[in-house]
Amino acid sequence: MSSDFRLRINYRKADRGAFLSHLEVLHTVERIVRRAQLPYAITQGFHPHMKVAFGPALSVGTASDGEYLDLWLSEFVRPDIALAKLKASAPRVLPIERVGYIGNKLPSLTAAITIHAYRAEIWARDIEIDKVEQSFQSVRKSTSLEVVQKDKKKVFNPALCIPKDAVVTKNEEGCTIDFSLRIDQTGALRPEILLQEVCNRAGQTYSHLELVRTGLFIEEDGVWVRPM
Repeated sequence: MSSDFRLRINYRKADRGAFLSHLEVLHTVERIVRRAQLPYAITQGFHPHMKVAFGPALSVGTASDGEYLDLWLSEFVRPDIALAKLKASAPRVLPIERVGYIGNKLPSLTAAITIHAYRAEIWARDIEIDKVEQSFQSVRKSTSLEVVQKDKKKVFNPALCIPKDAVVTKNEEGCTIDFSLRIDQTGALRPEILLQEVCNRAGQTYSHLELVRTGLFIEEDGVWVRPM
């Protein structure tokens, strides 16, 4: 076994990178690592491949300011050198921001990350942000939230899956909504579904919505911390 060095990589999905699927991101990252000529480790088994593990998947069309993946290296490479090689090999739409080694015994990113933070830009010049804010609070305080996701009816507990009230800010084109969602055993409430429900209850409509995942967090004793 040579996969001793677990390198955590922080990257963004920028511009048209938002329209890459999770599988396309995976293949692109593999090409980045090969182009960077890093000594990546190989999995064992009948179909060996690059040993890499990603954080929670992101919906196509949603950009991100902070995604993470773990890459196992068969040899130690200084983080500053690894970062420089990855930066030079990455496309503009998937820029590499930071790298750092972590312990092999730490939980996987998908198991550890429970909080997803988002920023939504809503285009609707006549939108009433007081109504949107009150509606968000109303949804969060409700005992259950029934939605349809991927043609399936799902019921969430808003008290658990919406950990904080949203911050709603008016701008020239409409408003900006900063909010967060918690992922648990019942699954993940899709941010666009939540915003549609909030606006429906507020009697507000919009012409366009843009979403950015602004952060991923691990909960430790009630405190939100970034994965690196």
